[in-house]
Amino acid sequence: MARSMSPDTGERTAAAFIERLNQHQSDVELRKIQRYFKSGKGDYGEGDVFIGVRMGQVFALAKEFIELDSNEIETLLESPVHEVRAGALSIMDKQARRKRTPESRRSGLGRQARAPRSSRQRGSPPDSHSGSRGAGPGESRRKIRIA
Repeated sequence: MARSMSPDTGERTAAAFIERLNQHQSDVELRKIQRYFKSGKGDYGEGDVFIGVRMGQVFALAKEFIELDSNEIETLLESPVHEVRAGALSIMDKQARRKRTPESRRSGLGRQARAPRSSRQRGSPPDSHSGSRGAGPGESRRKIRIA
């Protein structure tokens, strides 16, 4: 069950983001996530940690933290918690899309997203779960024409 939220103090730090994210934690959602994501030993997401927050809540919170500076975002990206890292990426996306974000900051967001993370190395190759689906064994790629 989701915990009741305390009032937003307006503080925009990585610690405040994590604290607010933890307020949305749900054991029911955690069980759903654990059934969906394979994070056990030898699985594609081995070692990934989840706390049980719906992605819609992560994205809504990221919108509130759109002013978070790059050092604080980097702190979030280094977290072992999946929802925290997803929130950091969502903040970066929202900053990059915002018209009033300076071009210098926008270009820095791309470099920040691609920077190697020395504190946490994933066991799977970089393209093992990229989100795009190519042809697998026994499948053929079909070109889809849109009229």
